[in-house]
Amino acid sequence: MISTRDATLIERAQTPIPSREQNEIPELEACYATGLVTSRTPSRGFMRLMEYNMPELTLESLVIENSDEFSDKVVESALEKMVEYA
Repeated sequence: MISTRDATLIERAQTPIPSREQNEIPELEACYATGLVTSRTPSRGFMRLMEYNMPELTLESLVIENSDEFSDKVVESALEKMVEYA
């Protein structure tokens, strides 16, 4: 006999997850990037990459490289952070 818990897990596994529209995901990524880059406190990942001399792998570097995709404020924040922690 199958338990109620197992039946629920099986049902959840068989339930299709609604897919997001293609344009929603980049907007979420841009929002996430904006929040990290404009934060006053650098993330642990940023600090670790700078510590290992790999600034080209930081989110800030990606924002600078793709500056046409972000507002001037976000790009300026990225530049300031890169200069400050270089």
